[in-house]
Amino acid sequence: MRIIFCGMRYNDAIATARIPTLADRREPLCRSLFARMQQTNDKLHHLLPPPRTCNYSLRNARADGVPRCKTNRFKNSCAVWTV
Repeated sequence: MRIIFCGMRYNDAIATARIPTLADRREPLCRSLFARMQQTNDKLHHLLPPPRTCNYSLRNARADGVPRCKTNRFKNSCAVWTV
């Protein structure tokens, strides 16, 4: 956007070009990738953590195990973000 609209701020350039922001485009793409990865016949299925089994009641029970994130780079990666 800086090359096309010189000197214009990102949000102003996005509004002028009438296109969605990168974050708006990234979210549905990550959601569809994760939905596809959950199918057992997908090539990337093995990258998902095994389903978590819990014998007690939790307030927010989740079937997937979210890996521990020590860095922001790993925390913001597509695989962790979608889980």
